[in-house]
Amino acid sequence: MSKKIDFLMPPISNYLALTYMLKKIYEAFIRLGYDCRMVSPEDFFTIPVNDPPDMTFGINGAPFNNQRQMLCDVIEKPHFSYLIDPPYRFHEIIGSPYIYIGCDDRYGCEFVKDMGVERSYFFPHGVDKNLAPDQNVDKDIDILMSATFMDYEVLREEWWKLLPEVICLVMDDAIEITFSDDHTSFMKAFSDAYKDRLGLKENPKKIGHDLALPLMLLERYIKGKERIELVKSITDANVLLFNGHAQGQPGWEKVIGDKHKNIILHEPVSYYDGIEFMKRSKIVLNSFSKNKEGAHDRVFNSLACGALSMTNENIFLKESFEDEKSILFYQPNKLENVNAKLNKYLADEELRQKVAEVGRKEVMAHHTWDHRIDALSDLWEALLEG
Repeated sequence: MSKKIDFLMPPISNYLALTYMLKKIYEAFIRLGYDCRMVSPEDFFTIPVNDPPDMTFGINGAPFNNQRQMLCDVIEKPHFSYLIDPPYRFHEIIGSPYIYIGCDDRYGCEFVKDMGVERSYFFPHGVDKNLAPDQNVDKDIDILMSATFMDYEVLREEWWKLLPEVICLVMDDAIEITFSDDHTSFMKAFSDAYKDRLGLKENPKKIGHDLALPLMLLERYIKGKERIELVKSITDANVLLFNGHAQGQPGWEKVIGDKHKNIILHEPVSYYDGIEFMKRSKIVLNSFSKNKEGAHDRVFNSLACGALSMTNENIFLKESFEDEKSILFYQPNKLENVNAKLNKYLADEELRQKVAEVGRKEVMAHHTWDHRIDALSDLWEALLEG
């Protein structure tokens, strides 16, 4: 009798990012010979309950019924929850003996273990093995960037009104630590700063619900500060920037103004359309210091599409890629050379293609979803066997 995996589709969102990602992971599992079934949200507590699989797979958490019971507890089957958001957001799922957590960042696994869950596994972002450049379209976009605007300065003013002074000071310390190197997660920075500010002998082993809000605000600040300073550092290279407004608030217009006529704002597009834009792009710019020991799918997708990827340098990416050999790196605390670096590769199409092709070969050889799934093949077999 074959072993079955149910894939729990995420709710429909504006950009369809999680939907796209889960479908591509599902397709990779099928290619690798697993018996898989896709389940829509409205069927979470009917189909798997009436015809239980051997395990379930979902992104960012686990489904609950009206009695606040998780599906995996109801059917008493393991659930692999792939967290592409930081694990501090998912305290509610960690108590179940059926939960297995995949983190897109290696430090996330440590954080989860400090929360009391030993069943955590590094599952970095991957790419669809069939994704390829479109030879029938022109590379008519110099630089493509997709990033929601986050006003980090306003955000910091708000938390000083909202949180105790000592926590605000911890957050300021964590900001400095996070931007000082390419390997310290903002969560680790917060934990270190918390220990020092409160005079503890060691880092807190478990960061509970009471510190989830400071961590969320800190995460948004880190993202907002890096992407705004990155965009402002590009003085003349042409950038098409997908213009997301945070919760209806003012967007990129606030910081671009007349000084950055090279930045062209574009309305947000779906994840699927974003892939097609990458195929038309020469360089795709990525800002994602949330992960220091992981990556962002945009890095792999852009290279697979034939674009050259420029992204923040971190220790995980440096294990596979070399600056100006297969990728372009920048350091968030040293942005003064970004504009010149972009112009160098825009001015030399042969060089750009050469570096992009080396990067693409690395991605397709080692970073597809098939590779990610195969790396945890022993785990899948153990969970399916029960």
